[in-house]
Amino acid sequence: NLESGLLLGGLLAFLIMFLFLKDFKSPLLIGISVPLSLAISLLFFFLFNISINIISLSGLILGVGMMIDNSIIVIDNISQYREQGMSVFKSCIKGTNEVIRPLISSVLTTCVVFVPLIFLSGISGALFYDQAMAVTIGLGVSLIVSFTIIPVYFKLFYRKDGQTKDRTSSLSTLMGNISFYGHIEDTYARIFNFVFLHKRWFFSGALVLMIAGVFLFRFIEKERFPAFKQTEMVYHIDWNRNINTAENFKRIESLLSASDSLIAQSSCLIGEQNFVLDKSNKMCASESQLYINTKTESDLAMLDRNILEFVQKHYPDAIVKASPPETVFEKVFDSQSAPLEVRFKSKNRQEPPDAEEVNTLIKEVTKLSGIAPEDKLNLQKYYELIPNYEKMLLYGVSVDEMISVIKKALNRLQIFTMKNGQYQVPVFLSGEEKSIHDLIRTTTVRSSSKSNVPLSALVRVNQSAGYKLFNGGKSKTYVVVGYQVTEEEAIQLKEVFESQIKDKPYIELEYTGGIMENSSLIRELLIIMLVSVVLLYFILAAQFESLLHPFIVLIEIPIDIAGALLVLYVTGNSLNLMSLIGMIVMTGIIINDSILKIDTINRLLRDNMSVMNAIHGAGKRRLKPIIMTSATTILAMLPFLFSNDMGSRLQQPLAWSVIGGMTIGTLVSLYFIPLCYYYLAKRNVKHKC
Repeated sequence: NLESGLLLGGLLAFLIMFLFLKDFKSPLLIGISVPLSLAISLLFFFLFNISINIISLSGLILGVGMMIDNSIIVIDNISQYREQGMSVFKSCIKGTNEVIRPLISSVLTTCVVFVPLIFLSGISGALFYDQAMAVTIGLGVSLIVSFTIIPVYFKLFYRKDGQTKDRTSSLSTLMGNISFYGHIEDTYARIFNFVFLHKRWFFSGALVLMIAGVFLFRFIEKERFPAFKQTEMVYHIDWNRNINTAENFKRIESLLSASDSLIAQSSCLIGEQNFVLDKSNKMCASESQLYINTKTESDLAMLDRNILEFVQKHYPDAIVKASPPETVFEKVFDSQSAPLEVRFKSKNRQEPPDAEEVNTLIKEVTKLSGIAPEDKLNLQKYYELIPNYEKMLLYGVSVDEMISVIKKALNRLQIFTMKNGQYQVPVFLSGEEKSIHDLIRTTTVRSSSKSNVPLSALVRVNQSAGYKLFNGGKSKTYVVVGYQVTEEEAIQLKEVFESQIKDKPYIELEYTGGIMENSSLIRELLIIMLVSVVLLYFILAAQFESLLHPFIVLIEIPIDIAGALLVLYVTGNSLNLMSLIGMIVMTGIIINDSILKIDTINRLLRDNMSVMNAIHGAGKRRLKPIIMTSATTILAMLPFLFSNDMGSRLQQPLAWSVIGGMTIGTLVSLYFIPLCYYYLAKRNVKHKC
C-alpha cells in the first residue's frame, strides 16, 4: 500500500504540476522531497521506538499527500516571484520566507487534529497512537525539507535563468499557446464575481448545508468498522436437545440437502472437537459449526432464509447464530457483537440469576416491546432427584446404596476404564432405555432388612432448567442475550427492561453491544474534536494576530464535514472509523488552503491595498496551489473506488469522505472564505467609524 501510494501520489503530482506549471523540473522536486521526508521519518521512528506496522505505515500514507502539498505550496510560491522577473536566488529566499509562518500553522493545525486521538479509550486509542505519531513526524520532517532542501534544489535546477526562460517559452509554443491554467483562472473570476453579487444566497446555502450535516450525522448509519460484502457465512447451530453426534450429523445432512443448489462449498464441525491448540471454540455433542460459501450475495441471502425456515419448521427448539467469517480487522475491533447485549447478573450473589426467572423476564419484555432477542436463552433441561432422608432412615436405606441403584437404572454403571497412552475411555454397562419416570416407578432399593423398597417412595423427581453457557466478568458471572435492533429500538428496549426489573430487586442489568460501543466511541471523538477545535483557534489566533480571523477558518470545518457526510450517505456508506479518519485528513488539508489564503490577504492589506483588491489578489495568487493540492488528493483516492480487494474495500469509506469533503472544501476555500473575510472586514471598518 505504501509503495503503490507513493508511486500513484508522485505520478499524479507530476501530472498536475506539469499541467499547471508547464515545466518538467518542478515535479522532479517532489520526487526528491517525498522520499527524503519518508527516509528521515523512519529515522525518527527508530529514535521514538515506533515499529513498522500496518497502522504506522497507514499514517505515513496519509502523510504523503500532505508532504506533497507542502512541497507544491513552496514551489508554486517561488515560481510566482520568478515569473515576476525576480532572480532565482531572490525568488527562493522570498518565496520560501513568505510561506514559513502559514505552513507551520498548517502543520500544527493538522497535528492538533490527529494527536488528541491517542487519548481514545481501548484498542482505538492504542491504534491511533502509532498513526498520530506517524502523521506528526511525517509532517514535521516534510516541513523542514520544504524550507531547506526544496529552495536549494530549485536554485540548482534553475541556475541558468536565461536558458530556463527560453525553454519555458519554447514549451508554451510546443503546447500551441493553449493556456490550460488561463481557462481555470477566467472561470474562477466569473464565479467569484457571481458569488459576490449574490452574497446572501451563498450564505444561506452554507447555512442550509451545515443544518443538513447535523441531520445527516443523526440519521446516517454508524458502525465501528465498514461492513464487507459477503458470499460466505458461518452458522453455529445448537439443537438444544440431548442428542448424540450421529443424530447431529443426520440433521446437518438433511439441512444441507434442502439448500444444495445454492451452496458452492461447505464444511462442518459436528459435536465435540478435541483440538490440542485451539480452545476458543468448545462445543458439545448437540452443537455444530457450519461454513457455507455461495457464488453471489443474493444466493447467500436466499440460503440464509432457507436455513432459518428449515430449522424453525423441523427443529423449533434449535438455536441458530449466523455470522460472516471474521477478518483480521474485525478480530481486532471485535465488531461481531450484537447491536445491543443485555447482561443479567445477580445483585448479591456470584452466580447468575435463576434461569427460569430470566427466561420469564425476557418473554415479558418481548411481549411488551414487540422486540424478540436474536437467539433463545441457551438453556439445558435436566431432572433433579431429591431424596427424602426421613423415609430413607425409616426404611433403612443407605445413601450409597441408593446412588448405586440410580446409576444402574440410568445406564451409568461403569465397569472399567480402557487406557491408551494418555487417553482414558470409561466403559459403562448399558441396558434398555426408559423414561425417567418409568425408571423411578419400576426400580427398587434393597434396605438393611433385605427388603426391596420402591425408589419412588424415597426420591422426588423435579424437572428444571439451567444455563448451558454463562460468562465470567471481573466481579460476577452473567448471562448475555443479544438483540438485533436500531438505536431507537435499543432505547425503547432498555426502558421496558428497567420497568420490568423494578419488582425483581435481585436481578441486575448491564447494557453493552455494538450500539453502546459505537455511541461511546462517537462521544469520545466529539469531545476530542471539541478540544482540537479549541487548540486550532489558539494556533490560528497566534498566526493571524487576531481573535476574529480564526473563526473564518473554523466555520469551514462543519461545512466540509457536512459535504463528506452527504457523499457518504448518497454512496450508501456508514460513519465508521475509516470514514472518520478520512474526514480528519480532509479537514487538515483543506483548512491549510484557507490559512494560506487569509495570510496572503493580510499581507496584501499591509501593503495598503483595499479590502476587495486584497481578497481578489490573494484569490488569484492562491488559486493554483489550492486546485493542485485538491486535485492530487482527490485523484489519489479514486483508485480505491474501483478496486475490490479487502484493503481497497477497507479504504473506500475513507476515500469517499475525503473526495466529498475536498470537493466542497475547495469551493469553500475559493469563494466562501473570501466572502466571510469581506463581511468581517466591513464590520471592522464600521466599528472603527
